Amino acid sequence: MSDPELPTVLEAILFGSGRSMSLEELSEMLGEPKGVIHVGLSNLRKRIDQREGGAIQLSDVSGRWILEVKPELSSFLPETFRADIPQRLLPAAALIAYHQPMAQSQLVDMLGQKA
Repeated sequence: MSDPELPTVLEAILFGSGRSMSLEELSEMLGEPKGVIHVGLSNLRKRIDQREGGAIQLSDVSGRWILEVKPELSSFLPETFRADIPQRLLPAAALIAYHQPMAQSQLVDMLGQKA
């Protein structure tokens, strides 16, 4: 049996990890230069995008790569699969996501001491 192609290995790693991973992490894990990993991720994204009726997408979120369910299909997931974020934390989470990375002091400046 021959070795699988890099995009296939990257898909297995991202799926198996269940979390986002940086180019640096993937590069170190596979012993390949970041440029090679980036090309592999681009090829994987193309493969996934070409799958007819696929439910997942490969996303780059602030330099971290993750396999996730397409947003238009998220309503079909059971409630137990969804992250349970209390309503009171949503404003802070939105600010952090938008301005990341950010210091705690910046968050306090934006939201006040309740942050």
